[in-house]
Amino acid sequence: MSERPLVVAIGPTSRAGARVLREVLGDAVELALRPDGQAALDVAPDAAVAIVGGPPLPHAFLAGARELRLVYRLGSAHAARAEADALRARGVVVAGPEPGLSAAATAEHALALLLALAKRLPDGDRCVRSGGWTVPSGLDDTTRELGALTVGIVGLGRVGAQLARLLEPFGARVLYTRRAGTDAAVRGNRVELPELLRASDAVSLHVRAAPGRFRFGAAELGAMRPGSWFVNTARPHLVDHEALLRALGERLAGAALDVFPHEPHVDRRLRTHPRVLLSPHTAGRTAEAAQRYYGGAARAALAALQGATVAGG
Repeated sequence: MSERPLVVAIGPTSRAGARVLREVLGDAVELALRPDGQAALDVAPDAAVAIVGGPPLPHAFLAGARELRLVYRLGSAHAARAEADALRARGVVVAGPEPGLSAAATAEHALALLLALAKRLPDGDRCVRSGGWTVPSGLDDTTRELGALTVGIVGLGRVGAQLARLLEPFGARVLYTRRAGTDAAVRGNRVELPELLRASDAVSLHVRAAPGRFRFGAAELGAMRPGSWFVNTARPHLVDHEALLRALGERLAGAALDVFPHEPHVDRRLRTHPRVLLSPHTAGRTAEAAQRYYGGAARAALAALQGATVAGG
């Protein structure tokens, strides 16, 4: 290996992310990219910093990475708490980005999905691609303007509040729920979840609850207004997808999903459903978000290599 300290990025790293890492780390540091922890075993003995964007690292990597000074987790850390405790016991700094770095990107994505459902863009796209031009059945009766709709935001955190602000120029009526003690300056009405579900033409989910703390299931979907839409760019475990499929056959006009329980595998019934719009967990992935996430990770790596205090550690 090189005499330069080694930083290994473990997990799916976008081209934008890799570019940012190289630009910020510079030539004084050697950078290795590995798709997962198992593939990173070859560099474990020399790794001084691990930037991790996936599940907990395998035991073999941690056991072999005796030179580690910093593990920087790009995503949610709740699934890796045991790993973090073990690393800190070894004197390894565990850090991560400040919250909200992808809030703007995720809110814009949720709005884009909502617009696509309201304008029935997938139907129009399929019509033209199939060689047709005739307006799909009912398009003029079911395509909607956001200014005529009530949009319910379940969870007014950073992303939910940003979505509420994005909806303001459209003139949509906004209802929202939020945790006690949180605050955000938005135009809209705070209501309890049952009222939000009854009154909303579209419901967008933005809860950040850990598994088992919140579930959007048959009762919630069954309480939604007939002909309404459902959008999830938050967490896959929050939604009962079996209940969602039933609701699509009974009362919902459509659904848009960016997250799935067993990624990258997506239930075939969702993939083939004509009223389901899908994106591959890309809501928070933009060039600007990559600059914030990977730039922060690279700066933390340099601080750790220089013996300085790591922000977020």
